[in-house]
Amino acid sequence: MAKKKVTGKKPKKPKPLPRCKAFLICEKVIDDKISKSRSLIGLFTEFSVRGFPVQFSPFWLFIQLSDGIVGQYSIDIEIQDLKNNLVIFRRRGIPVEFACRPETVDAIIWVPPLRIISPGSVYAVVIFADDQPIADSVITVRVLGDDNAS
Repeated sequence: MAKKKVTGKKPKKPKPLPRCKAFLICEKVIDDKISKSRSLIGLFTEFSVRGFPVQFSPFWLFIQLSDGIVGQYSIDIEIQDLKNNLVIFRRRGIPVEFACRPETVDAIIWVPPLRIISPGSVYAVVIFADDQPIADSVITVRVLGDDNAS
């Protein structure tokens, strides 16, 4: 039996993932193209509802990434119902481009209205870069008048 020839090539390492410097959930983002400044309006981590089913208003995710390798990353967003172990929203393939290594890149992502049928109480918002999780945050849903809600 012949031995396989070893070529000495090392397997290619995956490119390093960008680092998430900021991840905020808000009602509105004002993006001034002239001054290149952004205003985040109505930051939140909780929805208060009267009961279920309920439809959440659209909202925005502001993500600031740094330390990416020159080139493009594919960003995915998931909103997960942690109580029922379900993904209730997914957006895939948001391109983020790094022109140089020390650069920071902002991604502003719109989330459409979400209909929630039953209480889940806690929802994770997870950010992925090239299919690897890089950041997460939690949205709590509190039922008004329910003193036992977390």
